[in-house]
Amino acid sequence: RPATNGKIGGPEGLWSSRFVRMKFELQIECAQHLILEEEELQTEISNVTPQSG
Repeated sequence: RPATNGKIGGPEGLWSSRFVRMKFELQIECAQHLILEEEELQTEISNVTPQSG
């Protein structure tokens, strides 16, 4: 039987690369979301605490 493990051109390679890209985009999205949340939190804190001179 032919070994398809090393082949990138096969459907498995295509699927895995698509899966990796999807996972990567998801991680980026999560990171951006966390950053946005943190920024909102910072502005809330700075609004609550009185600004010193």
